[in-house]
Parts: sequence; C-alpha cells; structure tokens
Amino acid sequence: MQLATQSREERTCTDANDESVDLRFQLGVLTQDQEDYIKSAGQFAAITIRTEYDQVQLKGKGFFYVSPVLGRLAYNGAFERPDFWSAEEGKNFYHVLRHELGHVFGLPHRGSTGELMSEDFADSFQKMPKGAFDNYFSFARDKKYCYGSDPNLTQKPNLFTEVFNITDPRRPCLRFEFIHKFQHGADSEMKVYSTEYADDAGTLIGMATLELSVYTPSSIQFIQLSPQQSVFTHMDLSSMRGSTPTRTLGLVFMKASKKGIYRSLDGKTERIISIRFEQGSPTVSGSYVLDGELWEGAF
Repeated sequence: MQLATQSREERTCTDANDESVDLRFQLGVLTQDQEDYIKSAGQFAAITIRTEYDQVQLKGKGFFYVSPVLGRLAYNGAFERPDFWSAEEGKNFYHVLRHELGHVFGLPHRGSTGELMSEDFADSFQKMPKGAFDNYFSFARDKKYCYGSDPNLTQKPNLFTEVFNITDPRRPCLRFEFIHKFQHGADSEMKVYSTEYADDAGTLIGMATLELSVYTPSSIQFIQLSPQQSVFTHMDLSSMRGSTPTRTLGLVFMKASKKGIYRSLDGKTERIISIRFEQGSPTVSGSYVLDGELWEGAF
C-alpha cells in the first residue's frame, strides 16, 4: 500500500518482539507489556495504540487490538452476541477495522453515534438492525416499508395509497431498490416493488431514472500535520482541496439529491420525485409532487 512517499507491506506476525514490524493487528491476544500499557483491556471492543511516532516522517509504531468475546480479556461492554466479530459475514469486524485505521492515519474521535469516527462506533453495531451497515460507505441500495409500521408514512400524503397507489391489503409493504451507476455522483435507477411481507422480494410495480441534481460533502474530517513533516510536499497539499501546510484531507462523506419521474407499470401513476442519499446513513428521504403540491417524506 502506497501513502505519499511511504509504502506499507503485509508481514506474517510470528515474533511478538520483532522490532521491524511497525503495526500489529492482534485478535484477542496481548503481550504482558501491552496489557500493562492498556491497564484495563476489557473496557475496549477495539483500540489502536501508538507506541512511537516520527513527526518528520509521519511514521509510527503500535498495535491494533480487537477484544475476544469470551475469556479473561473479553470486552465487558455492549456485546450482546457471542458471534459479534464473525456475524454478518465479518462486516462488523471490517467496519471496526476501518474505524481503527482512521486513527492510524491521524483521525480523532468525532461525530455522533453511528458515524465512522464516533467514539462508540463499535457499540453502535449492537443497536442497528441486521444489514444496516452493509453499504455504509455507499448510498442506500434497498429500503423496505410496511403499511402502519411508521406513523409518518400514513399521514397525508399517504406514501402507499396516494403516492404509489398501493391499495391491495394482501400486499401492504413497499420495497425500494436503488441501482447506482458507476459512482455515487452518477445517475441511479429506482425500482419499486409491492410485497406481502417485509422480507418478500415482491412484485415490480414501477420504475424511475433518477438524474443527479446536487452532489455535495456532508461531513469532512482533516488530519493535522506536523510543521516538520516531509511526507507531503507543498505541491501535494496545494492540489488537495481544503488542505494547508498543517493539515490534509482525511475523510469525506458525500450527499446527493437525484430527481426523476416515477411511472407505474400499469400506466396509472406518474409522479415527479426527488430522492436524497447520504453516505454513512441508511436513511433515504424524498419529495414528490402530488396534485400540484410538493410533499416531503421518508422513503
């Protein structure tokens, strides 16, 4: 992996005392010195510790530790499942690793619950429904709603009966599938399905092509740089928007608004709609024109 003038290579971690290893990834194990340094390992689901740092080369040493779910070092916080790290095909571990790597590259704890660099990011997985983080770094690709599950959806205008003309009581759920082309900032296809159950794939009832209208940052985090650093040149920093001699761009989440015309397959319904997406959020909001009026609502 290349970062500015530095490169990283993967090494097999066999000797805990090998001084040539800069960053260790340790799953459920600590040396006695590391355990003494942390003092109370059970209070952390995962933690990154820097033991050395070169302000000029921006190069440090340390270790990334993930707690086990059982045993003497087990996390004593919010783990509610014995398979937490392996659940959801390892996605929990994958996202926590991204959080900790953010610290490796200089990002501090910042943001509210559920955001990538929030202090309680690992704990937040316990409170999210299954699959909520599947597309954490992408825009939402699938949303499901059932009639009556959210009182906001049954107020005027009724998302089911008035916007999408769902009147069959045997199929009281809607599923929205979003297909994002190429990159987040490109157009998307929206497909709407009428379903009997929330987990049912459903029957396709309408479609819309959504064209990008607004694409802007929703969250920006910077990495502070030592004035003595020699990794990033002045030219490097001047080419990065928002960067200065003492900081560089670290993490950017984007949001987009996409507009189009929804048409039902039976030809009875046509609506002007706008859908808003945000990276790092499973929420999708929208607006639509009904009887000449613009309405806002959640999708």
